[in-house]
Amino acid sequence: MEAACNTSKSKSPAVVQIDGVPVPKRYKRSRFNAHTIDSDGALLLYNSFTGHNCAIPAQNAARAEAYLSAEGFTGVLDKLGQYLLSKGYIVEASVDEDARWNVRYGIEQYRQNHMELILLSSEDCNFRCIYCSQEFKRGSMLPEVRTGVRNHVQSRMRRIQTFSVEWFGGEPLMGYDAIEELAPFFQEQALKHDVSYGSGMTTNGYLLYPERSRNLVAWGVNSYQITLDGGVMEHDAHRPLSSGEGTFDQILSNLAAMKQIPQPFNVAIRFNFDPANLPHAETLFRDLKQALGDDSRFAMRFRPVGQWGGPNDQNLEVCGVKEAGRQLIQLTTKAQSMGLATDDLGDALLPAPGSVCYAARPYNLIVGADGKLMKCTVVLDTMPDNVVGRLHEDGTVTLDQDRFVKWVKPYHREDPMCNKCFYVPVCQGAECPLPRLTTGDRPCPPQKLEIQKTLKDFRRARIDKAAARTVRLSESQPATLSAVAG
Repeated sequence: MEAACNTSKSKSPAVVQIDGVPVPKRYKRSRFNAHTIDSDGALLLYNSFTGHNCAIPAQNAARAEAYLSAEGFTGVLDKLGQYLLSKGYIVEASVDEDARWNVRYGIEQYRQNHMELILLSSEDCNFRCIYCSQEFKRGSMLPEVRTGVRNHVQSRMRRIQTFSVEWFGGEPLMGYDAIEELAPFFQEQALKHDVSYGSGMTTNGYLLYPERSRNLVAWGVNSYQITLDGGVMEHDAHRPLSSGEGTFDQILSNLAAMKQIPQPFNVAIRFNFDPANLPHAETLFRDLKQALGDDSRFAMRFRPVGQWGGPNDQNLEVCGVKEAGRQLIQLTTKAQSMGLATDDLGDALLPAPGSVCYAARPYNLIVGADGKLMKCTVVLDTMPDNVVGRLHEDGTVTLDQDRFVKWVKPYHREDPMCNKCFYVPVCQGAECPLPRLTTGDRPCPPQKLEIQKTLKDFRRARIDKAAARTVRLSESQPATLSAVAG
């Protein structure tokens, strides 16, 4: 049997015995399963509740399918059966899987010991990206809003165990003064109250000068997403300054300077690909390899350009679902073969259970530069229902409960299709709540809609990743490649 793709090894369950004789039990297949047969006859399995996926070789596929039949299985499990049970593909006939899932959902959705804030340190931006949906209505976070944030955080510290802050915009570094005031305060408060703290930033990287990056990492802001859309020409066409000037060289220089920071951090270098810049991806990879070398703190992240509500939507050429999945794999394996680190494709192809939008979680709020409280960073205050309240200077919060619940209610429970869907533990009917509010559409993730193709893509990506590693090794150890190929 091939090794499981995305989980650690676990022990097989013990076989129940009476007087040394195994006791037959009745088992049923999990309602959260998906499967398909690959071109080599392997049975590809996935369970959305456990998040486990695997490939069972063709010679064992028939035995596995017997366990997974609609009639169920009564008897004593062999090693394959015990494996399927341990990974959640089969369960004892008495198990109420919906109850298990609903309990897990309630624990995660309504937890009181966690707080997430997305802070718009500036709602202005120095870029004018061709696919951007924001309007840049206001500048840096007001002083009274910063005070409100400080007071709010301080009032919550004794009641939480984990705290997460994401700096966003506009371009957050245009509000560096607000970050300089608040980031060290968050770190200090978390340390004082023994609260686990993590912070990140989505930035275009242009203003991430060396002194700033050193300060930010020292203040605990150690996770970044920075976008480079191809080589210098392609990137500068996609992501110019508001003046029209290019931005690529300055961003690359800032990234290279971050290499000198000794503390741990990670940078996801996002490549928003479309048919125009795809042919130039390799140019970007060479530039990054030269500037960043083998520093694994920098990893590529690939996402297709979408029509996200910006004024230029109708002029954008975007990739279809099927093409995007194939290109995602090709870009990832090519980057790896050139010695660059990449995001784990599993996050894009088969997200973990509970991978829903932050806007769907009650414990997550966006604080605007003027103190507005919002849920979705795509529409911000351009959509009235997204403005769910206000943060006051004393740290108290006023919420519009009717607007708030539209984002966080359990949509899967009132949607019969979601309620019975195998994928519900992952997307929870709220992978993106925005379509629910704007059009009433069910936001089914593309990987779920084409789950059989997704499983095949996932397996292929794992094979290609191994091949990419082998190619890199072979540059110094040619025998390794020939041995694997043989």
